[in-house]
Amino acid sequence: MPSKNETRTVYIHIPDEAEVMELMEANGFAVLETFYRSDKFDEPEKVKEKSGECRFWIAMKKA
Repeated sequence: MPSKNETRTVYIHIPDEAEVMELMEANGFAVLETFYRSDKFDEPEKVKEKSGECRFWIAMKKA
C-alpha cells in the first residue's frame, strides 16, 4: 500500500509479544508487566470509539 506522501510501497512490521520480550531482554531490560489497555482501564465509550486497543510494557533497565 502506498503511503500518503510517497509513491513507493510501505511495509509495516508489528512484533508479537515473544519478539518484544526477546528484544527487551537482549537490550538489557527486564519486563515487569505487560497488559492490554482494556484489561486495566475502564474508559468511557467515546474514548474507546476513538482509540484502538494497545499493549503496555512496563520495563526496567537491568543494572
